[in-house]
Amino acid sequence: MRFYYRATSDMVQSIMSDGFADNIAQDINVTELAGIWLTDMLFNVNEDLSDMKVLAIDIDLSEEEMAKYEVTVDSIPYREYLFPVELIKDKGSLQVMKDKAEKETAYYDYVDSMLAEKINCNKN
Repeated sequence: MRFYYRATSDMVQSIMSDGFADNIAQDINVTELAGIWLTDMLFNVNEDLSDMKVLAIDIDLSEEEMAKYEVTVDSIPYREYLFPVELIKDKGSLQVMKDKAEKETAYYDYVDSMLAEKINCNKN
């Protein structure tokens, strides 16, 4: 499955040469969380973020494996994951998304899949 990570040009250059480093944050319950936050949706494709780059990260995981890392937030229309750095290093394939057309295609593919999923749910 493909995931997305947005960062500054300098950060992306560092990630591509040295790999990811654990981000450590605290959640609302003051639990320490370590890993890399990725989303299944590329958003803000029309926003002019001249110094921002997007990494597309392909990770070969089953739905069951992905569920271990999913952070569920009902108020957002996309899925968010906190993956361990080692998992990304071992199973991930990274590429920098170069242009707006590539980003738009990824965004519209996601929207199409969400619509298809909704249509299938309504049939049942």
